[in-house]
Formats: sequence, structure tokens, C-alpha cells
Amino acid sequence: MKLTVQDIFDLNKGLNEIGEMNNIPIKLAFRIQLIAKKVRDEHAIANDLRTKLIKKYRDDSITERVEIEKDHLETFNKEHDELM
Repeated sequence: MKLTVQDIFDLNKGLNEIGEMNNIPIKLAFRIQLIAKKVRDEHAIANDLRTKLIKKYRDDSITERVEIEKDHLETFNKEHDELM
């Protein structure tokens, strides 16, 4: 089964929510935690690459929020879509 980076982000979020549940059987909780660990590892790599991409194209003149430079927006979107 092939997953996209977007799938990894979604899985990470969902597994974190399931991991916070207290009413699931311990055997199931253990298996979920094993899967979550693998997903977290992939998520960390993807998130690091995404952060580097944002830093590469961000507009440094804006400090209160992250905004991509308008001149590089198309290139950023293309690379971001490729990653995701």
C-alpha cells in the first residue's frame, strides 16, 4: 500500500486522537502505538522537509505570520504539492 505525505499527516493526527482514548482494550492500544510510532517517524521526516521548503520561500519582511513571497508562490506551490 502506497501512502502520500498528506496521508501520513492525516494518519498521524488520527492515531494521536485514538491514542488519547482510555476505553480501548490494551491489546488494541499496544498495536495502535506500534503503528503510531512508525507513522510518527515518517511524519517527522515529511514535516522537516515541509519546514525547510517554507523557510526557503517565506517572506522574511513579515514577522507576525508565515507568508510566502509572491514572486515564489507558484514555485513553492509546485514543490509543496510534489512533497504532499
